[in-house]
Amino acid sequence: MKTPLLSKLLAITAVVLGSFALSAHAQLTSTWSTAAAWTPANQPNYVAASGGILYTDDSIAAGRNTTALNTDATLTVGAITQSSGIYASSYLYVGGSIPAFTLSTTNVQSGASSISLNITAAVGSFSANSVTLSLGGTLASFTSMDTGTSLMGSEFYTYTWSWDVSQAGSYSSFNLNWTTPSAHTAYTQIQLTQSPQAVPEPSGVILLGLSGAGLLALRRRRWWA
Repeated sequence: MKTPLLSKLLAITAVVLGSFALSAHAQLTSTWSTAAAWTPANQPNYVAASGGILYTDDSIAAGRNTTALNTDATLTVGAITQSSGIYASSYLYVGGSIPAFTLSTTNVQSGASSISLNITAAVGSFSANSVTLSLGGTLASFTSMDTGTSLMGSEFYTYTWSWDVSQAGSYSSFNLNWTTPSAHTAYTQIQLTQSPQAVPEPSGVILLGLSGAGLLALRRRRWWA
C-alpha cells in the first residue's frame, strides 16, 4: 500500500512532467537590432542608394555578414535617397525616402499557430493594415506601446502584429511586406517570431495519466484518513 508521502510525490512529479510534455518546441525568432544590424561595418552588402539585404543579429554574430545563415530570415530594404545620416549605428534612418521592406524566410516553424512581427520605430506611425503576410492568415491582434524614448521630438513605439496561421496548411516559405509610413522614420528593432502549437507528445499522455492516478490516490488517502 502506498504511503501518503509516496502518493504526494507521484502526483506532483507526474503533473510537472506532464506539463513539460504538453509544451511545444521552441519559438523561431529572427532579430535585427541596434546591437548589430544597424552598424554599417556589419552590413557591407547593403548600399543605401540602391538598397539590399540586411542580415540578422545571429548571422552577424556568426561572422556571416555577407551571406545569411541557413536558418535565418532576410530583410530586404529599398533604396534610401538621403545622402547623410542614413545608416547610423543606433538605428536605421530612412531620411527623406519612404522605402519598402520585405522580410522573407524559408526556415518555417512546422505546425505554427501564429506568426508575429515587432517593429520599434519613431516618427512614422504604423496601423493594423501596414503589414501584409503572404500566407494570408487572420490578423489576430495589433498593438502599439510607447517605449518612453524619443527621436526628433517623436516617441519610439513598438508595434506588434500577430497572425493566426493554424489553418494555413503546409507551407515552406512566407514573406512579410510593408512600406515605411512616412519620411524620416527611424527603426531600432525588427523581430519575427513563429510560435508553434502545443501538442501533447505520447509521453505526455502517459504522464498525464500518471498524474491523474496520483491525484486519485492522494484524494482516497485523505478521505480514509
